[in-house]
Amino acid sequence: MGCHESTFAQCIADAAFANSFDFTYIKVGLHFIVFPTKTMAIIPLYIGTTANGENGGIFLARFDTETGAAGDLALAAAQPGASFLAATTNGKVLFAVNDGLVINGEKTGGLSAYTIDDNHALTLLNSAEMSGVLCHISLDNTEKWLLGAAYSRGTFSLWPVQADGSLGELHRTVKHEGHSVDERRQKEAHPHQTITSPDNRSLCVADLGMDKVMIYPFDAASGTLSTDDATAAQLAPGAGPRHAVFHPSGNFLFVVNELDNTVTAFRKTRDQYEAIQSISTVPEGFDGSTWTAEILLTPDGKFLYATNRGHHSIAVFGVSDDGALTLLQIAATGRFPQHITFSPCGKWLLSADRDEAAVSIFRIDPDQGTLQQSGVLPDLPSGPMCLLFPALAE
Repeated sequence: MGCHESTFAQCIADAAFANSFDFTYIKVGLHFIVFPTKTMAIIPLYIGTTANGENGGIFLARFDTETGAAGDLALAAAQPGASFLAATTNGKVLFAVNDGLVINGEKTGGLSAYTIDDNHALTLLNSAEMSGVLCHISLDNTEKWLLGAAYSRGTFSLWPVQADGSLGELHRTVKHEGHSVDERRQKEAHPHQTITSPDNRSLCVADLGMDKVMIYPFDAASGTLSTDDATAAQLAPGAGPRHAVFHPSGNFLFVVNELDNTVTAFRKTRDQYEAIQSISTVPEGFDGSTWTAEILLTPDGKFLYATNRGHHSIAVFGVSDDGALTLLQIAATGRFPQHITFSPCGKWLLSADRDEAAVSIFRIDPDQGTLQQSGVLPDLPSGPMCLLFPALAE
């Protein structure tokens, strides 16, 4: 629950769970957010936004994994341009894109690292600058490297993560060269996401401008990657690959394409990726303006989800043992679903509806994979860009 400082005591007295559970609380500005400590049902949800001032930054909400309810929103870090977030699996460090970073009085793009304390408060560890603005960040499987894609500059980069979670000096930047058929969006390379394969031996970069997902051999021990030995998963001309996700087996790669609103499935054979299917994310006959954004795969690899910004929906697919996709549902969301994520318990899917300034909450049918909307976190101060549940340390 969120409470103003002057009414904190009364707020606690009125709270039903205060009589049933021990609790901790975090002070955020002039507000307190209270978390029960005798149950794991209430967990923190961080929301990244790009607005500046008091309406922008990283927000913190409470999420109830039993009911799917979310609320008690408060600003956790007044950082501009927090368009994408990542966190360590122990839930102790959060990383954020920072496109309003100021160093020596000059505004630049970069990253910020925060510690997450036991009460879920964020404390800045350090920031790292770079030329250009990142659109996506992730950690490799060892969590020793932070990976970032810079769409406008045509590059991706690696930073070492220090023992305390802080960011080290920029380790390497690779610039893509290439283009494809769309004269407006594909005149040059545009890396949009950087991830690693399940075995952590490949670094994969979805490049919207080149219609390729580039696959680089990667050595996590040294942070080296081989550009000379790179291979590619080739998309159809004009597809515009935005994000990708690996099947947990490592045998399949699924790519969501922003420009032609499809998901493409690739089969991996040794180090080669063969396209086996491309399937639409919008209903047959839809001719409005829409662009895909995020792609998610359930941990068991059985169900896949992709968002449509414009059609304002989530396409739900079943995944067969041979990697083939079957459309199961197209579920309506709020306007412009920019990002989606699963709750740690796997029962819920949350959608960051940017132009709605809200988060839609869906219950996942565990057998069918389909979605049923159960609620919404409305009236955010600015449009949500990214949702993050940090793993809770045991």
